[in-house]
Amino acid sequence: MSAEIKQRGSLELTLRRLLSDRAGMVSMTFIIALVVVAIGADGIAALTGHSAVAQFLDVGLTPTGLPVPPSGEFLFGTDQLGRDVLVRLAHGARISLAIGVVASLLAAIIGVTVGLVAGYFGGWIDVVLGRLMDLVMSIPVLLCMLSLVSVFGPSLALSLAVIVFFSWTTMGRVVRGQVLSLREREFVLASRSMGAGHLSIMFTDILPNLGAPIIIYTTMMVPTSIIFESTLSFLGLGIVPPAPSWGGMLAEAANNSIYMFAWWLVLFPGLALLLTTLSFNILGDALRDALRPCQHAPQGPEEEKECRGGGVMISFIASRIGFAALVLIMLSGFVFTLFFVAPGDPARIVAGERATEAQVAMVRENLGLDRPIIEQYASFVGRSIRGDLGYSYRNQQPVLELIKNRMPATVSLCIGAVVLWLCMGIPIGIMSARRPGSLVDRLGQGFVLIGVSFPSFVLGMAALYFLYFVPRQAGFTLFPPGGYRPLLDNPGLWAWHLMLPWFTLALTSAAIYARLTRAQLLEVLGEDYIRTARAKGLSERKVVYKHGIRSIFSPLTTQLGADIAALLGGALVTEQVFGLQGIGSLAVQSVQTQDRPVIIGVVMLAGFFIVVANLIVDFLYILLDPRIRT
Repeated sequence: MSAEIKQRGSLELTLRRLLSDRAGMVSMTFIIALVVVAIGADGIAALTGHSAVAQFLDVGLTPTGLPVPPSGEFLFGTDQLGRDVLVRLAHGARISLAIGVVASLLAAIIGVTVGLVAGYFGGWIDVVLGRLMDLVMSIPVLLCMLSLVSVFGPSLALSLAVIVFFSWTTMGRVVRGQVLSLREREFVLASRSMGAGHLSIMFTDILPNLGAPIIIYTTMMVPTSIIFESTLSFLGLGIVPPAPSWGGMLAEAANNSIYMFAWWLVLFPGLALLLTTLSFNILGDALRDALRPCQHAPQGPEEEKECRGGGVMISFIASRIGFAALVLIMLSGFVFTLFFVAPGDPARIVAGERATEAQVAMVRENLGLDRPIIEQYASFVGRSIRGDLGYSYRNQQPVLELIKNRMPATVSLCIGAVVLWLCMGIPIGIMSARRPGSLVDRLGQGFVLIGVSFPSFVLGMAALYFLYFVPRQAGFTLFPPGGYRPLLDNPGLWAWHLMLPWFTLALTSAAIYARLTRAQLLEVLGEDYIRTARAKGLSERKVVYKHGIRSIFSPLTTQLGADIAALLGGALVTEQVFGLQGIGSLAVQSVQTQDRPVIIGVVMLAGFFIVVANLIVDFLYILLDPRIRT
């Protein structure tokens, strides 16, 4: 039997392992069915006699003007304009799958190229490309997208470009780590000794050995891209109506909370999003198990340097401060360039449409828009350092004052969500790692898969429906629908109003931390010093909580730093769902009113807080990792 197995090709064994994974096969079947629906969207429209944009005001709405529930004529009901939800879902699947696949492929190509070059050449090339990846990961994604939309307007091309730009770094890091472990292998050295060029070695010898991680991570990027596109469309930054998209359909359902009376408007697009992302995530896990890639990238030269003691700690701190300054400079250049190249005259916007040319010229002079670009940028940076972010075009209030008024709600939301996801994710990960393969572990893994697959705005709308609207219909109030109450006025009301937003914002990150905690703790529990502790007769509880837990704090702290940039984006979406008057909702309102100074101020202030928070995380990493201090 063993000889027969040895004779089988690796592809056959991979297929056997994949086919034996029932969850993976069910997920693949669902994805194939979804692709068929997306391809046949026009056929579904022809079969029903309803196009995706046709409004059936006579039969598609009730006499009171509400959407028609699912029926024989409209299988999934209609929306608030009398359009067929089933047909729009099918066309939305086409858009979501197209963007998810195209964006993932483009991001994978960029990430593989950058990671391949960085890992193969090393040295200053690796440092520069590594810092580039760090820089991209430090940018507040949704806030930058708001800036771009305020200038160029929402479009499919812009959404695709933004998704690709902010998605390639994960692939780049993975490929870089794999290449670092391959570049000194015997077959690479042999090719080099035979005179093979760098390109030949990279693409002929090294790249074929990266097939497994590339396939796995590309598959896992697809659901992330789909959620990204849906989030942008939900915020009005992505697909332009009336073109159907799942995020846009949910945004229309959230308008005036109409889904409270028409449950199918959130159930069907929300379920489509959840099942699609969940299927791709399960398929990615199945491919990982079937291909059995190397799970842990080796430590690169940068990290080795950082663990050599002495003056390295000072060098580490100095490099992180320098990098933080670079992020702020790049961010200021980005928002200023957008402001300068934006169509439309800011002076005309401030003066008003009825202002004379003389009045516009006076406003232009007062704003300093008649000066050279370099001088304008220097003045912009100087004012930003002093805390002068300019004045709102709409109400002539200082931008900093507007942000200060909105900051308590956003800060309360973010801090509470961080505490909640740490309190949820880490214990779940610990329980799973203590009993791998048990029912507790399976439940924990199920929580992880659902958590990473659930778009936050869908979760928020579902929470509002089941925990606010349904209890209210029954005659009692379990949670309020949203809003913010100041902490100092009434701490109880403050926490009560934020409970659902906290849970909505925390779930995805809690799932990520549960997965990371489980993986790290399983690795630590297999170390020699853990076996020694067990051999000494220490209880399993003491082994885990006294010796094992301490070793996982460093990677968790690193993950926390990476999550800070995404936190503000998640807060922006959550504020929109629950009607919280925070910084995120201020940014969305400013895009809608073309109030560019407010947009710039929000992006700059968000970038500053992200940089400061990442510096704090870096210092915590030094305290937690004794190798850097010694």
